[in-house]
Amino acid sequence: MNAFQATLADVPDLVRMELAGYLSDAFVIADVTSELLPGPDGGDYIRTTVIFKDDHPELDARALNEFSTHIDPLCQARGFDRPTIAYANRSELPA
Repeated sequence: MNAFQATLADVPDLVRMELAGYLSDAFVIADVTSELLPGPDGGDYIRTTVIFKDDHPELDARALNEFSTHIDPLCQARGFDRPTIAYANRSELPA
């Protein structure tokens, strides 16, 4: 496993652990996945998808913004850029 693959494998755990501190108990994280995608400038980026169990309150944009600010230096300390994070309900994804 090369260093980038190890990073890609660690991102979901980091996001899951850190995001829990920004959401209430009403948000149950069903899964967190990360994938490497080509960026518009020719470089690659990490897209992380946080999948919630259904029937939770509306996401608080302020809390998500604070989370992005919080996780950015944690990612930089580990040697990679903050992933682009998408949020979805389990029912929104194909089976």
